[in-house]
Order: sequence, then C-alpha cells, then structure tokens
Amino acid sequence: MRNRLDRAFSHSEKPRGGYNMAFFGAETRRRLINLIDEVEAEIGLYAFALAEDTGAMEINPNLIERLRKEPDCGILEPAFDLAFPSPASKRRFNEEWAYTVGQFRGQQNTEELLKEKSALLVSFVINNLNVAATAYSRIREHAPDRGDELETTVRVEEASLWYRVIDELAERYLGPDRLIFMAYFQDWLAHRLALQGASPELILITMLERTTEYEKYQKWIPSDDEGTGGTLLWEAAKHIGAPLDCSTNPVFLVLFASNFLDRLINQAMVYELLTGQVQNTPANWNGKTASGSVNSPVFKRSGNLQMNFLDTNPDRASLRAEEEHILAAFTRRLLEISTIASGLGAGSRQIDTLNAMRVAALTLDEAGRVVDTNTAAQAIFDDNIKIKDKRIFFRDAETRGRLKEALESLRETPHLNPLIADPIIVPRKDKLPIILRIWPCPGGTQAAPEGWRFVVTLNALGPRPGPPA
Repeated sequence: MRNRLDRAFSHSEKPRGGYNMAFFGAETRRRLINLIDEVEAEIGLYAFALAEDTGAMEINPNLIERLRKEPDCGILEPAFDLAFPSPASKRRFNEEWAYTVGQFRGQQNTEELLKEKSALLVSFVINNLNVAATAYSRIREHAPDRGDELETTVRVEEASLWYRVIDELAERYLGPDRLIFMAYFQDWLAHRLALQGASPELILITMLERTTEYEKYQKWIPSDDEGTGGTLLWEAAKHIGAPLDCSTNPVFLVLFASNFLDRLINQAMVYELLTGQVQNTPANWNGKTASGSVNSPVFKRSGNLQMNFLDTNPDRASLRAEEEHILAAFTRRLLEISTIASGLGAGSRQIDTLNAMRVAALTLDEAGRVVDTNTAAQAIFDDNIKIKDKRIFFRDAETRGRLKEALESLRETPHLNPLIADPIIVPRKDKLPIILRIWPCPGGTQAAPEGWRFVVTLNALGPRPGPPA
C-alpha cells in the first residue's frame, strides 16, 4: 500500500495547493479514460472488469502494456488503481489499516514522513466515504439508484467534513507541524476526489464553502442541556443529506453523525498515525480524569485546546474519555429516535430499530434478566460476554459486580442521566474491550408493557493492530 502511494505521489516535492492538484487529478483521469477507450476499440473487449465473486479487478494485459508505454507511466499506472478502486482493494485497505498505522510507531515526524502520513490518511478517508450511503440505505432500503453525479456530490460533502475534523485533530496532535501536514492533506484529498470523478469546480467550491462555514462551529456535538443546532456534526449532516433529500430527516441526521463518529474514533486511528504513539486506557478507567471530575465533550474549536491524556496501560484500549462521551451522547439520541420510530415502550421493536442502525442492544427487566437481544448484539457475544441463564454474563468477575451495582443504582434513581453514570468497560481476552451503558426505559416503568425496564447498548472497539492476514 505504502509503495503504491509513494510511486503515485513522488512527483510532488512540495505542496501545490488543492486547486492545482484537483485539476491535475482530473487531467490524469481524462488521460486514463482516453487510453482505456483506445484499448477497448483495438481489442473489442472491456479493458478491465470486476470479478463478481471476489470484487477484485481484472485488467486486460493490453491495457497494462499500453499504460507502461506512456512517458509518464510512473504516474499513470499507480493512478489507475487509485482512480478505479475495486471493492476488494478497499476491503483489503481497511483490513490492513491498523497494521499500516502500527508501522509508524516510535518514528519521529519529519516533513517527508508527514507527507507520507497525509497521503495514507487521505486514502483512509477516500475508502470510507460511504457513511452517508450506508445511513441512507438503512432508512430507505428500496430507494432508486442515486446516480453517479449525486453520489459524487455526497462524497465531496462527506470529504469536507473529514477535512474539518482532521484539521482540528492535527492542530491538537501535531502543533506547528499541522500546517505542513494539512497542506499535503489538502493536496492529496483534492487529487484523489478528482481522480475518482469529482470535477475540480465541485471540489473547490464545496471545500471553500464548507471550511468557511464549519470553522464557526465550536462543538462537534451539543452538551447535555443544549439543542443540536449549531454543532458541527448536525449541521454537516444536513449538507451531506441534502442531495439525498434527507437534510431534515432526524433518523438520517443522527445515524450519520453516530456512524461517522464511530468511523473516526474507533477505526481511523488518527492519534496513533500522527504521533506514532499508542494512546490507551487504564484498566480501572471509569470515565473520569485523575482529579475525579467527569469529562465533558470538549471536542470544540480552540487554538490553545489541549488533550488531557490519561495514564496508559499497553493491554487496554485506545479510547479517550471525551471520545467515549461523544459516542454515548449520540447513542442516547439513537435511543430517542428509535423510541419514536418504534412506538413508546415497544422494547423489542425498539432494539430492532437500533439493529437497523447497527447499534448492539439488549433489553432487561426489573430484575436484570434479559428480555430480548438484537442481531448486532448477538454478533458480539463470545466467552467474554454472553447470555447465561437469561442474564448478561461476563468472564471478568469485577465487571459482573459493576453491572449489578449499576442496575441497583438505576432502580433507586430511575431518572439518573446515563451520561453522568460511569460506563462499564468490559475487558475481553485477546480483543479490545466493549463499552457498555445502561439506559432506563423511556417514559418510566409504565411505558414498558413487554416487561423490559432497561436498554443496554454495547460498543465493541476495533481490532488490535497487527499484521494483515
């Protein structure tokens, strides 16, 4: 992966600017398409195709030969793979991402290394510009084909949000080096979007308008007592949903924001890539800082903002308290939306709705017995966490005790805000842990005719970095 990107971008010694790189990408794509058309006219066959069973790219040898005869084949040949990525290559890239990031561990940042990291992070972003499409398919399963132009518009909108959050995280993690990193990041992002069919005009206009607007949003999500308006993810979701006619659809807006956060926090590994370090969570983490105060969602724009990193334990997960709080806040909103969509108190139907949103959930009765589980939760169960005798069972005895205490506390104080209560960190052997939260029945016990009293949500963290299979 890294060698292919090195060859593709070796022509650019210094940042050229998004405008120039977008036009360079568009021109490269135009030349590739012309060569493909010429080869297909000569051989009377498709120059490349996707295998139906594996999603791998099959390229006619005549096209490869033609590309290698071009004077700038060192640019065109690797650009072909980037311009027309196959489903198999995208899948392999994401599977190997943790290993790729791990290769930078312990390396001191230099301009050349930041350039390489920016290209790789853009590749991750480009390969994951499907959050909106996934959310859309969940709420409109039988919607008509969106068409290439509309899909491209959505992808550019989504890329604009990625640009904004990566810029803020680079400001935190890189300090003064953020400027050179983001200069390269802007180049590669504009180049790759154009290589995959977005017009330079669409890229530049959208990026300019969104970066100007998104700069004024100080918070990613609202505080507990605030509305969603004027927060980054909510306003960005409106723009991203507009081409899909979903800009006012609350299920789409919440589902997109939640899934985007999950992709960013649990999969992108931005901190690990930019710093070359692993940020872990101590075994006794309970959502609080060393001073004992609960972390509020402090993902907000500030030139002087510093991350309050916790002590580390190499056997624990890469999860910062503020990130977990943000995921918890959107889980709460998903619960609220699913309650409305399913009918107040309809426990089984509610967790089915959550299942469609890819939220693992169970319902428990007053005594803590499991009433129902959804498919997303069942996929998480193993020897570390499972259902035994109609109760949630943990391999870890301390975790079992914490669950018992949490349920007793919620029975005594049913209106306790779960965002104030500590989450339960469920350790797993040879895996990253699960973040478990317990949510009281919306509307109190009278709103639970099917016998359920609590909703339990499970957030399984991603795989531990390691070599690709």
